[in-house]
Amino acid sequence: MRALKEEVVLLPTDEVLGVDEYQHVIEKALCALNEQERRAVFLRFWEPYTIAQVADRIGVAWEEADHLIDSAVRKIQKEIRKHKKTVTA
Repeated sequence: MRALKEEVVLLPTDEVLGVDEYQHVIEKALCALNEQERRAVFLRFWEPYTIAQVADRIGVAWEEADHLIDSAVRKIQKEIRKHKKTVTA
């Protein structure tokens, strides 16, 4: 989870959400990911596996696993930004 926090939660911004808000937004964003993205994120940030291990577990090349993880993190970041806009509006 620490790694996910470093990738997702520590966005460059002046606005700060509480831990409960982040958890809610991240859970919502995880539901928006497809199954393969969710599995890649789970393995990478909760296990935590290397990208090579994630690739092996989900049966894709290293580059595809890396892309899946990056794409999923960007989607989660987008949800956080969207939530922040609604909170501050």
